[in-house]
Amino acid sequence: MMRNIPARYTVEELVSEMISREFTGDFDFLYVPMDFKTKRNKGYAFVNLTSPTNALEFWQEFNGMQLPKYPTKKTLEISMAATQGLEANVKLVEKEKQRITNPWFRPMMFTAGGGLSRA
Repeated sequence: MMRNIPARYTVEELVSEMISREFTGDFDFLYVPMDFKTKRNKGYAFVNLTSPTNALEFWQEFNGMQLPKYPTKKTLEISMAATQGLEANVKLVEKEKQRITNPWFRPMMFTAGGGLSRA
């Protein structure tokens, strides 16, 4: 789980930050809950890393970091979420899928070949 994401960050900008730090095939699920009225994120995200090694490297890279795109004093906090694994995360957001009509706000799943689908 990522906490303290600046509200102005879009999902695409967050993914871009992750990819720029070479986390390309290391995660297979990302969900950034959005405030539908303001069209801004709620300050946290769920990321499923594909291995314990990837999770440690992700924590080392992002924990305590200030994302550079927008000036802020917020520093990211990376912690283990209660829900672990791609299937468990997808199952958890099933109810969210039904109420989120805009596909850009839905959870994202990434395939090993770099493909993207919305949950």
